Order: sequence, then structure tokens, then C-alpha cells
Amino acid sequence: MSQEQQQIRDQIRTRLTQIVRRHRDKVDDFDLDSPIFDSQSGLDSLDLAEIFAWIEQAYGVDPLRVREWSVSTWGEFVDKVHAEMSLSRSHS
Repeated sequence: MSQEQQQIRDQIRTRLTQIVRRHRDKVDDFDLDSPIFDSQSGLDSLDLAEIFAWIEQAYGVDPLRVREWSVSTWGEFVDKVHAEMSLSRSHS
């Protein structure tokens, strides 16, 4: 894993952890192996909208394409965000 990819993983994990802590006090780091669309993760639909908007603003990637990407966990999603960023840069 590249340093940039690890940095993106850490930033998104931190943001997800901050969001989940609004609902639950005792949360360590968010588990990126958690399914994206799983109520057990502690994220509701407004939280998902917030994190997706933040990802689009921070990384310039449209996260609403997640269903097209065939990913099921946050870790896979983060890897796809990184890949999309790399692809976008190569076309610029």
C-alpha cells in the first residue's frame, strides 16, 4: 500500500470514527472492514450523506458511485476512492 493510500485510509477512518462517536461514546477506531450499508456500524443515512459529501469535497471523487464499484466494506471503498483519484490524475 502506498503512503498516499494509507494516508487516505487514515483520514477517512478518523472522520468515520468522529461521526460514530456522536452516537456512541465508547468507540475506538472505526473498523474499515465494516460493511458500508450496515446499521450495526453506527452510521445512519444522514451520517452516510455527510461522509460522502466530505469525501467528494476532500478527494474530488463521487462516492455515490459506490454501487457501481462492487465494494461492500469501507476498506474496499477507500481503496476505490484512491484508485479513482489516481485515474483522474492520469487523465488530466
